[in-house]
Amino acid sequence: MRIGMMDRRIIIQQNTATEPDADGEVIAVWETFATVWAYRKPLKGMEKPQSQQELATAEFMFRIRFRNDLDPIMRISYDGGFYDILAINEISRKHGTEIFVKLNVA
Repeated sequence: MRIGMMDRRIIIQQNTATEPDADGEVIAVWETFATVWAYRKPLKGMEKPQSQQELATAEFMFRIRFRNDLDPIMRISYDGGFYDILAINEISRKHGTEIFVKLNVA
């Protein structure tokens, strides 16, 4: 893995719950888990009509240095968009981590 290709700064976020408010409601918020350098590779994209509007989806792969503390319930924030994690793969004996994500844009 060539470190020089990691030219994108991404934020990995995790969903955490706040303390219950006066009405007893717990609000989920996204907090920064880690900010790392990554390589971004587009995989596929498509548009399809859904209830009178076009829904565009795109899938990407982010490659980062090895981490073993990531979870698919996390998400990635990059360039103003939020990417849902589809899968996390270790690259060749802890050489790096590939994160497969999906970006939904209405």
